[in-house]
Amino acid sequence: MLFCQREAAETAVYLTEVAPRTGDVWIRNDLSSSNAEYNDALNRVAVFADSTPPWPRTA
Repeated sequence: MLFCQREAAETAVYLTEVAPRTGDVWIRNDLSSSNAEYNDALNRVAVFADSTPPWPRTA
């Protein structure tokens, strides 16, 4: 597995398994609100191959 693929997989695992258990839900909330605004018919989370987050983090 290449470096970037590993980080992308770790990010996907964090978003789906770790974040909800630790209460770190701002990521999922931000993705859900953006999804509702732009494409509410298809709920999805995309992960870039270079592990760059698809959203800007705002404090």
